[in-house]
Amino acid sequence: MVTTALVDSGAFMTTANMPLVARPADILAQVTTGEYEILGELGRGGMAAVFLAREVALDRKVAIKLISPSFLDGEEAVERFKREAKTAASLSHPGVIPIYAVRESNRALYFVMKYVHGRTLASILRSAGPLPVTLVRTILTSVALALDYAHRHGVVHRDIKPGNIMVDIEGHVLVTDFGIAKVVDSQGLTMTGKTIGTPAYMSPESCAGAEVTGSSDQYALGVVGYELLAGRNPFLADSSVGIMYAHVHELPQPIGELRPDCPPEMASAIMQMIDKNPAGRFSTLKEAAQAVQGTAGQDEMAVASLGALASSRGQSENATPTPAPRRTPVSTGATTQRVRRHTALWVLAGTILVVAVVIFGFGRVWERAAPGQAVVVDSGLATARVGAIAARARATAAGLEATVLASGDSVMSAGETMARGGLSLEAAALFGNAANLWDSALTRAARSARKPSSPAIAAAVSRDTALKPLDDSTAISAYYHELALGIESRQLGEVRRLLPNLEARAEDDWRRLFQDTNLEKIVASYLLTNLTRTGQEVHVRVQEHLAVTKGGRTNPKDRSFFATVTFGPQGWRQIREDK
Repeated sequence: MVTTALVDSGAFMTTANMPLVARPADILAQVTTGEYEILGELGRGGMAAVFLAREVALDRKVAIKLISPSFLDGEEAVERFKREAKTAASLSHPGVIPIYAVRESNRALYFVMKYVHGRTLASILRSAGPLPVTLVRTILTSVALALDYAHRHGVVHRDIKPGNIMVDIEGHVLVTDFGIAKVVDSQGLTMTGKTIGTPAYMSPESCAGAEVTGSSDQYALGVVGYELLAGRNPFLADSSVGIMYAHVHELPQPIGELRPDCPPEMASAIMQMIDKNPAGRFSTLKEAAQAVQGTAGQDEMAVASLGALASSRGQSENATPTPAPRRTPVSTGATTQRVRRHTALWVLAGTILVVAVVIFGFGRVWERAAPGQAVVVDSGLATARVGAIAARARATAAGLEATVLASGDSVMSAGETMARGGLSLEAAALFGNAANLWDSALTRAARSARKPSSPAIAAAVSRDTALKPLDDSTAISAYYHELALGIESRQLGEVRRLLPNLEARAEDDWRRLFQDTNLEKIVASYLLTNLTRTGQEVHVRVQEHLAVTKGGRTNPKDRSFFATVTFGPQGWRQIREDK
């Protein structure tokens, strides 16, 4: 199995191995009567079921994880679990989801933790695909520092994976399920058919049954970083056994080959984290975090973008390792209040994300590629997709019904189908249509609103007044930055797309350069000056700098020219070089 273990969806068992007819939700409701109100099931995973509840005394939402008794056979196992859970509960770090209480009755063993309004990293990866470097850097650094804190306090996670990493709607990255893997260890899950952790993220020493230490957490986090950048695990196989064999015996393709836009120092740090020999990894995860961070400072825009991604679905997920949570309805009134309370934040986060797309060259989105191949999707597609996601988030936050959103959902789905088929222009157009449908629905709702209960809708519709359009200099600089990235990654298709009027001779020159077997690296940059606008056209002086490295020697190639650029359906494009 890819997950840690399986829990039967039928009857639970007591520690005395007596069958219970009641469902887990009913058991939990009975043993927590007067203390917690069970609102619904959030998900069910390998070792437990997770429920949303309201703590009566403090009137706050919490998540309760009810442990499957199949992992708690015997008094010694129960005591070990409680001891480990209490150790995890002692952790106090911004990157660790806190555990409030550990409780036991004659029918159940459960612990209460903070309810996180957000999504798991696994969910984000499934919907968004490979993430931009700035976001991956932020995620890895946050998780590494949280794990380093836990290691210094004697706690090893042992099951780091995207499903155990949460992103809340404010962009904070948190680790969940601390200490649970130690419980698995106490149950002897190294026996036939059972393992410690999740095979896709297990370190070679874990696969070999050796002692698991903090270095194993580092390896797992390195695998997560690799997956966030490449869109796939570094080791692919048809079975868990095959994946575990690969962890021990096979070398992964360097991540820099799959993501040429990844800074060399960051790529090197990730590859060191997944070194097969623990001695070859960083001595601590704090050291790994520093290597991943490099010289880049804290990226507030990346945090805001993560928050927007965590807010980009109608419903959020809580901390649960379940890949596809099953939910039961929760109080409609409570949900409405929650949505209204967070509307302003959702609008701001969604707006900031769209700006981030342009400013940081977010236009380049890396889709899932065949093994060994880096595939880049154009910026028009990326911008349109993120804009559509933000539009739907605004509409959902404003309280529009699913039936109203359905037409946009259908168009968005068709766009994703086009994108998967490589029809980028058609997909981008459909994404734009979906965004227009959702925004139009918001406008109609605002006009027809009769009660003062619609400030959320009004705030969402007036979002444009809070966001000034990008000036020509910023937007065109982002376009040329994207062109530089296309050149550095040696993607002739990208250069042709970004320079639609590229002459045949110039195209041949680029082709020969990119296919030169002696070529080691290209560094491209553009400096823009003397911007002037004439109607829909912008004239700009461009200073192009190329540093071409062959045989260990770097030759600079500089030229200066005047260009005319204009904004069209696919964004800014240089339409000609002025003689």
